[in-house]
Amino acid sequence: MDNWVDTLLEDGKLVLQLALALIISAVVGWERESRNREAGLRTHMMVGLGATLFIGLGPSLVEFMRPETGDAMRFDPTRLLEAVAVGVGFLGAGTIYTSQKNNEVHGLTTAASIWAVAALGIAVALERWVLAICGALLVVGVLRGVHVVQQRLKHVPSED
Repeated sequence: MDNWVDTLLEDGKLVLQLALALIISAVVGWERESRNREAGLRTHMMVGLGATLFIGLGPSLVEFMRPETGDAMRFDPTRLLEAVAVGVGFLGAGTIYTSQKNNEVHGLTTAASIWAVAALGIAVALERWVLAICGALLVVGVLRGVHVVQQRLKHVPSED
């Protein structure tokens, strides 16, 4: 950045993106929390915010390192995406457990929602706001809607 005004404007834009990521992530986190799942509102908000910040800081990192490395530094943005996806995958894995009583696996959907929230945060950082908002609505639609369908199908008598 050439001067502090440019830096301030860029940071202001990223702060707005962080706020949007928090709102979008909160919608998904609220759904998980309302069902008393392993990870709820705060966890999902932190994942969305973190993913947005990691991706949003990528270009700034390249500019920051340029005086020391010159043009020798190569920036591969897909590595940022990979790092976020893998890191969040480990976080999600912490929500998965197997019940000792009936040997059932629990927490997979919550782990998937954490991973999806990271992708929504990445979409916000890449200025794909409509995609991020619609993606959040789809995630909540899957979490709520499919659950309702599953519950109804469980109560349908079989024709055996």
